[in-house]
Amino acid sequence: MSLVRERDREYTVRRSASRTLSLVGSFRVISSRDLSDHDGRPLDPRRGDLRHLREQGLVRTIPIDGRRDIAVVLTQRGRDLLASHRRDRDGRSPGRGPSLHHSRQQFYAEPKKAREVEHDMQVYRAYEREAARLQERGARIERVVLDYELKRFRSLPSLAHSRSNVKGQRSMVFGVHF
Repeated sequence: MSLVRERDREYTVRRSASRTLSLVGSFRVISSRDLSDHDGRPLDPRRGDLRHLREQGLVRTIPIDGRRDIAVVLTQRGRDLLASHRRDRDGRSPGRGPSLHHSRQQFYAEPKKAREVEHDMQVYRAYEREAARLQERGARIERVVLDYELKRFRSLPSLAHSRSNVKGQRSMVFGVHF
């Protein structure tokens, strides 16, 4: 476990829990069934990494009515920890400019609307299916853009464009609304 400082707080976070924070923050809501621990086993909201993150106030779990599923969301404290850790590592603040290809992964805390939690959990599952398909074809996924972020842009043509990276390879930045 690593000791991580953010403002006036200290957190203990292992590498697998750090990955969980990043995933949950990138997708806003993920089912606990879709998360795994350091050994690749499904996370149990009552113990292990998920319990530890919840006890530190970095994530919150939400029971889904009528199902045996638990939604996991970042708290504002968890989002702040991710943002400050990125600043410490990069020496820069997260990008929030008008261009998607220049900005970095956005992290989200808490669900936007309680009635959309179940739908939002499905976004990660759809991403996993598409990511596997794209990676089989040699694609590398650099970031995730959710509809919340896409709505900040006015015209769809500005969302899809290609650019050359440092090695001269072409990459595509695109957004998909689910």
